[in-house]
Amino acid sequence: MTGIKLDESMMQYAVYGGAVLGGGGGGWIEDGLQIGRLALEIGQPEPLPADAFADEDVWVTVSLVGAPGAKDKYVKPIHYAKALEPLAHQIGKPIAGVHTNENGAGTTVNGWFQSVVAGIPLVDFACNGRAHPTGAMGSLNLSELAGYVSHQTAVGGKDADYIEMSISGSLSKAASMVRKLSVEAGGLVAVARNPVTAAYARQHGAAGAITQAIEVGEALLSRQGKLRSTPS
Repeated sequence: MTGIKLDESMMQYAVYGGAVLGGGGGGWIEDGLQIGRLALEIGQPEPLPADAFADEDVWVTVSLVGAPGAKDKYVKPIHYAKALEPLAHQIGKPIAGVHTNENGAGTTVNGWFQSVVAGIPLVDFACNGRAHPTGAMGSLNLSELAGYVSHQTAVGGKDADYIEMSISGSLSKAASMVRKLSVEAGGLVAVARNPVTAAYARQHGAAGAITQAIEVGEALLSRQGKLRSTPS
């Protein structure tokens, strides 16, 4: 399987294009640039097209939950990757792909760091093509799937506020508990959640969301005539 090999310019396009597509949600531009650059420093994320996976392959959503503007928030890149470990154990199946929950300035690059650190393929896919105000809207219509058990893991916080949690239950209960955990962790947690098959995701999500953000960002920044230079 081969996909687009991302570089610094494409990362910036993704962040700025994600900001446009996010419609005002999905995190801050500076945060997106920071995590995007870190991912590129340690590897080369390569988003694969959604149709490159077998129908039965398991994908999981990676995201941040909480309030990005909280003054005591503390989520580091290692927390992103650390959330994947207990989820794989929890579901008892290998994770074949990770993808973001939505397009946004910060959220379009969700999964890039996790992919290069954990060696799990990154999918050119999002639950939604734009940012959304509720967890249910970013859950691939799973809120309407009778009997679905949501598996979620969350990691975040510093020192006495550091917390890791794994939870299984109805989508609404699991999402509610993760949001409460984010408050206890200082306002924000890194989350891996809601394993589904590739076949289900393709039917209910936004395939090509990352490349769309890149295309929008390229058009925007090319018109402005500049990219953000990497700090020395």
